[in-house]
Amino acid sequence: PIRMSAMRRLEVMHGLDAFAEKGHIGSYNNWFKKTQDLWEKHKKSKMSLIERYDYHKLLTKQNPAAKFLVLYNASGTNLAACVLNLEDIDLSVFKRRTQAFIADYKTYFCAVERNAETHYLCALLNSTYVNDSIKNYQSEGLFGQRDVSRTPFEACAIPIFEADNPDHLELARLSIAAHEKIDEMKGMEENRLLNGGPGRARGRAREILADEISAIDQIARQML
Repeated sequence: PIRMSAMRRLEVMHGLDAFAEKGHIGSYNNWFKKTQDLWEKHKKSKMSLIERYDYHKLLTKQNPAAKFLVLYNASGTNLAACVLNLEDIDLSVFKRRTQAFIADYKTYFCAVERNAETHYLCALLNSTYVNDSIKNYQSEGLFGQRDVSRTPFEACAIPIFEADNPDHLELARLSIAAHEKIDEMKGMEENRLLNGGPGRARGRAREILADEISAIDQIARQML
């Protein structure tokens, strides 16, 4: 997450000096200036520091004003996706309020205006069928398959969401129900079982959502 409005995001990325002059960050001289000097001294490419931050426009192409995001992991053995309702979550880092959410380079994302559409896509990405389908497309390392990247869309012809399609709406409903169930767990004693790292949390979440995932998978197999 960053302190940046939709109107300012391109302006800020023009350069670190402009970034400081606009007053977007108070610690410019304590952090950005020193980092820029170190980058210029040790860099092995012609890119400036700000160009490296915005590599392939991966920052400035994002829309901080998006209402809903579908996020999934860029690497890992298994695919895991979730929906972020950016109007409902507390955007803060170390108790400091932020104005927008920016996806990290280790995640893939899709910004969508309709809540049902985001949950439809999220449901399919979390289906066992899609997870099994990407295996032949993943690179392999010492611990098995890695690198999810774009493989869900290379392995499966995921249809565009249709608001009047009963299967699409049922997938969205199941995903919403799954998210609500996990949210309820956060205030319960059993939520401690979700601790222990991302891998354990994902595995435990799938156990909790076994019924929803089974229903999602049945529709996904018929559809895909």
